[in-house]
Amino acid sequence: MSTDRFMGFLIGKFPGYSGMMAFCFFFFSTFAYAEPQQVLVEKGEKIFQEICTACHTVGGGVLVGPDLKGVTRRRDLAWLRRFILAPDQMLNEKDPIALALFEEYGIPMPSFGLTEEQVEAIIAYLGAGEPAPAGIPSLYIPTLLIGVLAIVALTFTGLIAGTKRVEVRL
Repeated sequence: MSTDRFMGFLIGKFPGYSGMMAFCFFFFSTFAYAEPQQVLVEKGEKIFQEICTACHTVGGGVLVGPDLKGVTRRRDLAWLRRFILAPDQMLNEKDPIALALFEEYGIPMPSFGLTEEQVEAIIAYLGAGEPAPAGIPSLYIPTLLIGVLAIVALTFTGLIAGTKRVEVRL
């Protein structure tokens, strides 16, 4: 059954809850297929092994370029994404961190023409060994949201269905 037919079926059977069901379905379908972090880390490790290990290690010390252990804590993630995607462009723009790295290691990082997805995978791999910040994991948020919406909907249903007129006689 297609998504459109399924939503039509639900709305037809429960017309008062169409907005809530559409909202829940949207969140479920958006996050249910999110790529698990472990798969992303494994992809990143593979890409790192193929491309980056000639110059970098993760916890093994300096080679041609810096040791990348803890780099996701030391550098802003937006900066890191941009530097991995286009290091030559950042040098041309005179980025102070990129220039300092060039001066320290004496060789510019080449641009490998990676996609944004590959860069995200590499960053996930580099950050995998670092302690995660405390909080609710992002994949639990849709589940919590759906649960809260279900509780609210059931509460309102109970209040509406359970309301009756009572006469008090003295």
